[in-house]
Amino acid sequence: MLIRTIKSHMRPLTAKKQHMLQSIALAYTREKSYWLEHIPFSQIKIPNKVRDAAVAAAYKSSNGLQARMWKLALQDAADTLHRHYQAYAVYLREIVYRNKNLSDTQKHYIHWALQNYAVLEQVLNGQCPCPKFDISPVDARHAATYLHRIFRRHEPKQPRLKLARSFMLDTDCYTAFKYNDRDYISIMTLVPYQRINLPLSGRNSISGTIRIVIDQGRAVVHTPREVKIEKNTTGPIEVIDYGYTEVIADTQ
Repeated sequence: MLIRTIKSHMRPLTAKKQHMLQSIALAYTREKSYWLEHIPFSQIKIPNKVRDAAVAAAYKSSNGLQARMWKLALQDAADTLHRHYQAYAVYLREIVYRNKNLSDTQKHYIHWALQNYAVLEQVLNGQCPCPKFDISPVDARHAATYLHRIFRRHEPKQPRLKLARSFMLDTDCYTAFKYNDRDYISIMTLVPYQRINLPLSGRNSISGTIRIVIDQGRAVVHTPREVKIEKNTTGPIEVIDYGYTEVIADTQ
């Protein structure tokens, strides 16, 4: 699935509204930073379990975010961690591929472990999880030990947020509407039941989960849209690969 981002620019905002947006972005960034450090490695792809546990424990954001927004910050943090470690996994697979001392079965075991965070967490804890495919205990232990060693040796630093310049909103956090033939978006703030109306330039189609980005005093709404790809039935087949280390690669 190919996703395109549509940008909707906001009209110049009052100093009060700019301050409110900056306050939301700062609180959201701090909340996301918190979850980057507190999402268990094995639950990066299933952050709903982390969210449910937090709700059950009556968690309240220490950064002042309302419940819906801290949950979005948690999901955002999980997505960031997933991209971070998937890029690292690509790097590790290259190391494994070049290692001539590993058998094909051992390499298969390592690739299997890198695909599953729960399995990988066991390996990093010194365990040797058993896969469904055939591999001897000796080969599995050797592969797990090797993966543990290279993972820790080359492990990148944890993602860190340096700038507070954006935050996510889902359809429960905003409403898009028209007034006097002008487009607006009304968004949730840090105060319950208080929203701010933000005027937009031009004609806009905003829906789904969006991101508001603040850049040099101006704000932009980023709306993701799925791009429909028409099949090429007359010419040669073209291939496009979207990865984690490179943004895009084609056949040219």
